[in-house]
Amino acid sequence: MPLLSWNDVLNYAFQKADEPDDYVASPAAGTSDFIQEAVNGGIEIWRDLCSRKPWLSFRKEPSGAFVTFPVDTTRTLLVPNSGVGVVCTLSSALTVTGFASAVGFKVRNKGGNTYAKITAHTNGSASITLDAVNHDMVGAAVAVDIYADEYDLASDLGVFVNGIWTVYGYECYLWPEERLRAEYPGPNVGSSWPPRAFARIGRIRIRFASYPTKAFRMEYPYCYEPADPLTTDATGALALVMEPRMIPIFAEGVASIVRGLKSDTRSKDSMALYEAKIADHWDYESRRLRGWQSRYGNTVHQGPYS
Repeated sequence: MPLLSWNDVLNYAFQKADEPDDYVASPAAGTSDFIQEAVNGGIEIWRDLCSRKPWLSFRKEPSGAFVTFPVDTTRTLLVPNSGVGVVCTLSSALTVTGFASAVGFKVRNKGGNTYAKITAHTNGSASITLDAVNHDMVGAAVAVDIYADEYDLASDLGVFVNGIWTVYGYECYLWPEERLRAEYPGPNVGSSWPPRAFARIGRIRIRFASYPTKAFRMEYPYCYEPADPLTTDATGALALVMEPRMIPIFAEGVASIVRGLKSDTRSKDSMALYEAKIADHWDYESRRLRGWQSRYGNTVHQGPYS
């Protein structure tokens, strides 16, 4: 039978384990005694396979894109005291277009090298709360820059293909956070754009080495994290989102799980085949990224596809 859907994969696994292959996801039915355990194991195999390599199947199209916040240099800030969780008042109400609020933005005293992060703000309000205020930011009318060097990217962000790019074709390189902090320790205004580097500081959050002065369009090629099959298709009958040549790999991994549930010694054989198929497909992915008759066909590629 063709392997296209979640139901196809589970029934293939049941066949390999000498179990009844009459499973359907919705309404949940089947006569095997191992259905729920097989479903749970199948989800784990799915997550393992999808995240094992940056597969071309999961290259996001179109690439991710966002627009940076242009630094606000027009306001002063009443900072009553140093300390943690300090409520401050801007000289005029602040609305950050394109963002829910200024939470996560930073405030820097002009001419200084200290900053604080905004932890509470409502668009259209002059009141902001700062996470921790240094002594040299206290004052009745402190001239400040309000900027954003951190951004949340797509909710399904898996791994970056390379860096983050401007519309002019310049790349901002992905660095470890420790290196970024060591080489760019303070709040740095970008004299040119893009900054030299950025770091991933959360599952979907990144920080630039310097903050932008204008609204720039930024684009980032990435591989997305696909949702679990039964999350996007409760029936289990629709075609899986991975390319067809990868589905037999997935099915072999699930077969290993089901055989293991039955204490079938062939489980190790299925797992070995699963691993071998992953290696073979990764080799093919590498060939896909090189021109067959190109003079660059043997080029060593850097980045997640190397």
